Amino acid sequence: MRPDLLNGCPPNSAGIAQPSGWINTEAFVLYLKHFVKFVRPNTETPVLLIVDNHSSHTSLEAINYCRDNGVVMLGLPPHSTHRLQPLDVGFFGPLKTFYSQTCDNYLVNHPGKQITDKEVGRLFGQAYLRAATVGTAIKSFSACGIEPFNAEIFGDSDFAPSMVSERHVTADEFLSSDDEPLAVPGSSGSNRIDQAKTKNNEIQDGKPPAVFNKTEPEKLVNLILPGPSGLNKMDSAKNKNVSETL
Repeated sequence: MRPDLLNGCPPNSAGIAQPSGWINTEAFVLYLKHFVKFVRPNTETPVLLIVDNHSSHTSLEAINYCRDNGVVMLGLPPHSTHRLQPLDVGFFGPLKTFYSQTCDNYLVNHPGKQITDKEVGRLFGQAYLRAATVGTAIKSFSACGIEPFNAEIFGDSDFAPSMVSERHVTADEFLSSDDEPLAVPGSSGSNRIDQAKTKNNEIQDGKPPAVFNKTEPEKLVNLILPGPSGLNKMDSAKNKNVSETL
């Protein structure tokens, strides 16, 4: 990694570049060594390191290094970092806001100049120093129920299952109790077509209405609530960086 990319970054910052842009096992171990260097934990006074369950965090090398240096690594359950990870809950939001403001100020003060990779470190450093406050850290850990510990921080709604896109929908939810057909709005601008007034499927305004009877409820439901396409298609390349369970 080019050393000039760290110009203006917060003091004692370290950078690692990867061709893919993803963290891997080697990069995470280097991060752990940087972490231990400044936090200085040991087996007598261990520290808690909260991470997600990315595959790079569960390597034997990383686990052994943490065990030998007094780092208790806690992996969060999948899809829960938005509520349990202090960085996600209380830090990244202000950091994003401050970084955006810093970039706007830079562009105003440097008319006609673009922000390149050489300026990112300095702009990020200014935003980081504004966001990384003791108050933000305390509020973030408290909001997650970690410190002070609060097992009742979440309500029943937080444990409710999420709604899926392709749920089963009965025709009765959309079809009326009578036998009148329902018209689906088309590009002609007609909101409702009365079949009694539509004779021999006459074309109105250049386009016939799309009409479905009770015998075709599935077509009507798919028109009203189309499900996302390609839900079952998985990109095998993305599975290389999936989360794992510790």
